[in-house]
Amino acid sequence: MARDFRDAADAGEQLARLVPAEFEYVVAVLPTSDVIAHKVAEALHVPMLGLTRILTGDEGEPVRIELHLDGVSTESRLVIVDDAVETGRTSVAISSALKAAGYKSISLAVPVCPRDSEYVVRDHFEQIIAVVRPLMRRSLSWHYDEVPGNG
Repeated sequence: MARDFRDAADAGEQLARLVPAEFEYVVAVLPTSDVIAHKVAEALHVPMLGLTRILTGDEGEPVRIELHLDGVSTESRLVIVDDAVETGRTSVAISSALKAAGYKSISLAVPVCPRDSEYVVRDHFEQIIAVVRPLMRRSLSWHYDEVPGNG
């Protein structure tokens, strides 16, 4: 079966073609999205920063987010790059953490965003940019030949 992406680099290249040149920073969701975000930052010619997602338990449990945005003005336009939206839990946690820190202009760019999950996150971001928008969630292995973060 043909997948949507060969690997994270391919996903990043495809995503970069869709992200408008209006952002001042690309923010990678670490540890899985650095390659994808690097491709987007490179295409936009803007710095890449990061934030760390720390899963704290089962799906109903909160996700902890560590921001690494020292020196970045809260007026900056940020595009958050992750490998996919699955349940939306991480994306909502990221938006909440950034808004609590004072950031106002936050968009989300992902290679895969299922429509049922986009419903969960759409009110948390100015825009959601995605290469593939399947009807429902599936494992990332459905979309990637080599899943980001899995080597």
